[in-house]
Amino acid sequence: MTLSRPKILLVLALAVVAAWVLWPHRALTPVGRESLVVGKPDLLHSLPVILAEEQGFFRDEGLDVTFRTFPSGKMALAAMFDGEVEVAAVAEVPLVLASFRRRDFVIVATFMGSYWESKVVARADRGIRTVADLRGRRIGVPVGTSAHVILDTLLADHGLSPRDVVEVPLSPTEIVGRLMNGQVDAIAAFEPQPAQAMMALDKSRQTVIRTDRVWTSFNYVTPRDLPQRRPEALARLLRATDRAIAWGRDHRQETIAIMMRRLALDGPMSETVLKDFRYALSLDQTLLLSLEDKADWAIRTGQVSSKTVPNYLDFVDMSIMEAVKPAAITIIH
Repeated sequence: MTLSRPKILLVLALAVVAAWVLWPHRALTPVGRESLVVGKPDLLHSLPVILAEEQGFFRDEGLDVTFRTFPSGKMALAAMFDGEVEVAAVAEVPLVLASFRRRDFVIVATFMGSYWESKVVARADRGIRTVADLRGRRIGVPVGTSAHVILDTLLADHGLSPRDVVEVPLSPTEIVGRLMNGQVDAIAAFEPQPAQAMMALDKSRQTVIRTDRVWTSFNYVTPRDLPQRRPEALARLLRATDRAIAWGRDHRQETIAIMMRRLALDGPMSETVLKDFRYALSLDQTLLLSLEDKADWAIRTGQVSSKTVPNYLDFVDMSIMEAVKPAAITIIH
C-alpha cells in the first residue's frame, strides 16, 4: 500500500512524539523546581560547591539546595548513610573504606583532583626538618582520610612505618590547635588545615613536607538508587557546579576573596594553595585507578580485614554525567 504525502507526514510526526516519550533521559528536561539536601565540608576540595552557592548558580538552575556542613567529607558520607543528606561531597578514602562493607552508594561525578591536597606540617623548633626526624614523634591525623594515606606514604617512602611514629587521631577542627599548643609534634592534614597551621607558625618554626605520589579526587556521592529516582535534581546540581568551576577560573580575585572569608585564609596563602587544586567536572579513568590504590593501602595497613579489592566500576553511576557532560567521561566501561 502506498501512503499519501499527508499520511507520511502524520506517521513521521507520531514517530517523533514516540521517540521523545521513550527517550531514557526525558526526565532531565527542566520542569518546575527541584530540591536536594547536600552534605559538604568547607574545604578547598569543595570550592566549586561554595562558589555555586555564593553566586546563586543552584538557584539559577532551578535547584533549591539545603546544605549541611561537616568538618570532613568522611562525616558528610556518614550523614548520607544515616539518611540525613541525599548527596555527600567526599574524597576517595572514606568511599574505599565503606566499599569493603556496603554497596548501597555510587559516585555520580568528580569535581576536584589534586596531588597536594594533604600535607605534613611539623614543628621545626622541635628539631623536625625531614621525614626521618618524625621517628618517635606524635603526629596528629584524621584517621581514615586522604591525609592518613599521605602520612603512611611519606613514611614508607623514607623507610619508616606507622609503628615508627605515634599517630594521634584528631578531628579536622582540632588538629591545628593541637599542633600550636604542642600536644603533637606534627600534623598530617588536608587543606585548609595545613595552610592555617603555616599561617599560625613563624616560618622558622615550621617544616612542610608533601608528596606528589598520591592523587586525590573529590566527588558527589549518592545512595545507589538516587540517580534513577532524582535524575533532574542531580543534573541541575552538576550543571551548577560546572558553571561555578568556569566562574572561578574567570574570576580569580573574587574566588580568593571568598576563600579568605569562608576558609579563614589570608590572600597570599589563598593564592598559594589554590594552585594545588584542579577543578573540573568529570568521571575519569584516573578515579578508578586511585580508588584501587587506596583499597590496596587499606588492605596493606590493616584498615580492613578483606584481602580482595572491590570492582569500583560497580560504584560509579554515569547516567547523570552522560546527560550533562558526556565528553568528560573517560572511564573505560
